[in-house]
Amino acid sequence: MVSMKKYDFCRHYNFCENKQIVFSYNGKISANILQGIITILEDRLTDHNVKKSRARKIISIIIELSQNIQHYSFHKAISQGDEHGYGMLVVRKVEEGFQIDTGNLLSQEKADEFIRYCNQFIKLNQKPLKDMYLKKLKANRETASDRTGIGLLYILRKSNSQMEIKSHRINKTNVLLTISVLVN
Repeated sequence: MVSMKKYDFCRHYNFCENKQIVFSYNGKISANILQGIITILEDRLTDHNVKKSRARKIISIIIELSQNIQHYSFHKAISQGDEHGYGMLVVRKVEEGFQIDTGNLLSQEKADEFIRYCNQFIKLNQKPLKDMYLKKLKANRETASDRTGIGLLYILRKSNSQMEIKSHRINKTNVLLTISVLVN
């Protein structure tokens, strides 16, 4: 007989139910996996009677956050010769709407740099965010310059700046960078 590793699945189930987790994923983030996540989430959001406009907002924020994992995660997975970021994504129902949480490993230095960069925008209200977003889009079209920051500005605009970014020490060299976004 095969010896099973002990895992309290019932406890995990109860945790997911108590936290109203609509969707959870941990692994590589590739274009194909992201498409699968979107398909599942569209179905799950329909199950929760979410209006199409809100569902589109949630999906678009998840796409941007997933691209962050794809591009910046310290932990990479190789699949069919392509390198993919590795991270975690959780969507849960909260009183105010839906909370999207992502996490991926970064070096402490990169995480600190990213948090400093983001914090300068989180404080802004919608008008300056929109102006900066449009300016970056225009500059990108004219010069094909770096798109850094466009996704962040997009998320902040769509969530009314309801974003929190933290780093959590995992080991001597890496931290888990978590980004939480509230969509109401």
